Amino acid sequence: MRRAWIVGLVGAFLFVTVGSGGAPAYAQAKKRISVMYMRHWVPAADDAVQKRTEEWGAKNGVEIQFDKIAEKDFDFKITTAVQNKTGPDLVMFRSSTPILFQDALVDVSDIAKGLIAKHGDFYPANKAQTFTGQTWVAIPWYTIFPTWMYRIDLLSKANMKVPDTYDDVPAVAKAVANPAQGLYGFGTALSRSRDGILFTQSVLWAFGMKMASEDGRTITFNSPQTLAGLKYLVDLAKVMPPGVTGWDDSSNNTAWLAGKLAMTTNAPSIYYQSKTNNPELAANTGHAVWPKGPAGRPVMMDTYSLAVMKFSPNQDSAKDLLRHLTADEGYTNFYMAGQGFQCPTLSAFAKLSVFGDPKLKPVIETLPFGRTSGWPGPVTRGAAEVEAQGVMTDMVQRVLVDKLTPEKAVEEATDRMKAIYAK
Repeated sequence: MRRAWIVGLVGAFLFVTVGSGGAPAYAQAKKRISVMYMRHWVPAADDAVQKRTEEWGAKNGVEIQFDKIAEKDFDFKITTAVQNKTGPDLVMFRSSTPILFQDALVDVSDIAKGLIAKHGDFYPANKAQTFTGQTWVAIPWYTIFPTWMYRIDLLSKANMKVPDTYDDVPAVAKAVANPAQGLYGFGTALSRSRDGILFTQSVLWAFGMKMASEDGRTITFNSPQTLAGLKYLVDLAKVMPPGVTGWDDSSNNTAWLAGKLAMTTNAPSIYYQSKTNNPELAANTGHAVWPKGPAGRPVMMDTYSLAVMKFSPNQDSAKDLLRHLTADEGYTNFYMAGQGFQCPTLSAFAKLSVFGDPKLKPVIETLPFGRTSGWPGPVTRGAAEVEAQGVMTDMVQRVLVDKLTPEKAVEEATDRMKAIYAK
């Protein structure tokens, strides 16, 4: 997984051409559509989208500016664009940011309703991150869904099975670990990174944490269940590599590819990388459903979506391009080019051959059960901001780094949530 989760934007402007020939010269404004797209972890998937975009532009006489932006730059670019009301016409967003920035986005309900009429509804978590309850402000494009990853060979050598419950995880991790040789049984970020946010919220949910009431109006975070989940995370850190509170979204990928982890949580990007660069490691990489806690196996998921900006002078053309990208051929070409790394947002596309790899089966089977910020309440602006500020990961760090008691850290996080929801 990668870091930073609000998508970046760049300026859109008119391109001027000048007539020539025997007639007087006139300045003619040629329409130009600027697309801000997050650089994909599988370059071929980027290429497929850019090609389809440029084909649409050539057919419609529109000049295309297609910018692929590194993930680390997204936060700054999206915030600047929304605040200044200037930037690209068509933009990729991640997670709940379409809800956070809904006032800056064009209503694309007509496109969403057309897709639903043909394919059935989007998966619940994808819908929650792009539909305000009244209006579709973005179209779900793909899902990044972290799976529980394990080294088949290392667990087998230690006569251990994939942990079925969170209580099993520390024991399995200790059994396969050899810190003296740099091998740790489990590792993932416990920081304000995307990996850290996904892991922390998923574990807290599994212990019964409920951030807000079902109507999304009351913070219910401070509970015995939340406290139990936090204490578990603090104890689990003891079997992780040193420094996980400072890890970013590439750290567990690097550690896995270097053979330093026996278990982690991640999107299939690690599997994709090892298939390409280390087939032996890929053969020994297994995927499983997440362990079960007292409240089940919930997993937080990210929706990557496409939206049209209200400040765009070319809203109609940008919507036409969005409609073209999300046609059947557009979805299919993108998913196939991604080699199974990104998951579909509509169940109809889960049947594509690229998702037939048995090692990806646990990911696809878990899609209907993904959760989003604010659960069991809706994804509100408050819920999206709590996620964006990393309130829950900060809570974990307050105990691990600043040595607060878990009880005090929960109280502090609850106060922050209340202040955010009161805005």
